[in-house]
Amino acid sequence: MLSRIAASLLASTIVLVPAAGGVQGLTTAEDRHNRGVALFKEGRYEQAAEFFIKAIELAPRWAQAHNDLGMTYKRLGRLDQAVEAFKIAISVSPGYSLAYFNLAGTYRELGRYEESVAAYQNALNIDPNYPAAYNNLGVTYDLMGRYEDALKAYIEAIRLEPNLVEVYRNLGFAYQKSGQHQKALSALSEVVKRLPESAVAHFDLGVAYLTVGDRHSALTQYAAVKSKDPQLAAKLYKNIFRDNLVEAK
Repeated sequence: MLSRIAASLLASTIVLVPAAGGVQGLTTAEDRHNRGVALFKEGRYEQAAEFFIKAIELAPRWAQAHNDLGMTYKRLGRLDQAVEAFKIAISVSPGYSLAYFNLAGTYRELGRYEESVAAYQNALNIDPNYPAAYNNLGVTYDLMGRYEDALKAYIEAIRLEPNLVEVYRNLGFAYQKSGQHQKALSALSEVVKRLPESAVAHFDLGVAYLTVGDRHSALTQYAAVKSKDPQLAAKLYKNIFRDNLVEAK
């Protein structure tokens, strides 16, 4: 099911690094890092963190190991430690756009929105063709109530990667919040077009039709939702006939 706002459109990944012999101390660090990756993928985050730390002990300027430690701290809910790990990754590799991206997301989770915006902008200064960063920048602006800025970020994400469905959803909600309801319908219709089997997509579009007073079209979306998710359909039904239910009481 699609989330209401995508916190991270393209999940940050931890990558297995093939061992490369011949560099003193680094091969063992890679072995430890790879063990950390395996543990991370198994959901054993405490143990993964231990192995990333051990890798860093042998290769303290290995930016990826610091970034991966930060991602592990995030999974453990240790966000302040994650921030510090990402900052170290950036300090040893200032052009590391992924570390800025992860730092920005962590700041957002902490409610530090201005710092989140700055980190996303740093990621985009390094890599201007980074649709996930534009999307997540839009999410941060959205949370700040800066809907026009959010719209610009979502539109740029779509320009760079037209097939990212979640961005159209975010765009639709931002249009709704800024009072541009016809544009919201267009964006949310695009989600339904691309995900015709998604009950949530039809539900969102149905609600958007209600916003402009189009109950007939909302009922069409209700029928689509009902065949896929009866509980969600019941929620949409209540929205469609809210006035009637109030009168009946």
